[in-house]
Amino acid sequence: MQRLMKWMEENFAPRLEAFTKNVWVDSIQEAIMVALPMIFIGSLITLVSILNDFIPGMPDLSPITTFSFGLLGIFIAFLTPYTVMQKKGHDKIKLIAGATGLSLFMMLLKPTINDDGTVQFVLERFGPSGMVTALLVGAFVAVIFNIFNRFSFFKKNTTLPEFIKDWFDFLVPIALILVIGWVLTYQLHFDMFALIVDIFNPLQKISQSLIGFVLFNFIGVLLYSFGVSPWVMTPIFYSIWIPAIEQNASLVARGLDPVNINTFETFFSGWVGVGGLGRLCH
Repeated sequence: MQRLMKWMEENFAPRLEAFTKNVWVDSIQEAIMVALPMIFIGSLITLVSILNDFIPGMPDLSPITTFSFGLLGIFIAFLTPYTVMQKKGHDKIKLIAGATGLSLFMMLLKPTINDDGTVQFVLERFGPSGMVTALLVGAFVAVIFNIFNRFSFFKKNTTLPEFIKDWFDFLVPIALILVIGWVLTYQLHFDMFALIVDIFNPLQKISQSLIGFVLFNFIGVLLYSFGVSPWVMTPIFYSIWIPAIEQNASLVARGLDPVNINTFETFFSGWVGVGGLGRLCH
């Protein structure tokens, strides 16, 4: 046991600490944190909407939830590459990187384009169910822009205005990213959104079991024991918690019972943390 503890303190903990300070992990965490107010306002409106069952004539507030919490995937797809570029000091490309992330995310949602020019999206895909897809899209876009940030069509001593150089230099990463999305979606006919959801579905199911819930909290305690905040697991935890909250809210809105127990620490706070951690309840 002493050898194990020594190894964890001298090898495991320092490496984990270095991982938590990685700009990519930190950027994804910050992107999720920036989007949290939209999650909170949507959740709050969902709670208020319960009053519809008791107050006749109360207006329907669900559109507020739809266009806040229900657009979480869009927010994450923009914020992830934006934040990565910002933390890497590439300020001049952070906005276009965010816009490209948004563009690729919407393409991978595989909307239906009708003959009359109208476009139909599945609204559910914009929300928490698309959070994992948005995170992966954002990270992919950030990688491509980070690689091409060192590339330029022009020499350093060129007399062309800076904004013209930027316009042309942005063309290559944007074109590459969108062509990849086009090939996957419209040439190979992959539904990348559905594929990603299916891949992560077993993790979602396990996380909503008692074993999964215990494992979540054990990971947090383990990390704390080595002086590392469990916030390092934010991308994984939130990609499980938030879709679970959405599903519960949808079930309750239809008059059904919620089914997910592992939701944004609410189950933990209500059952495990009652009376405070490490203290007896009186």
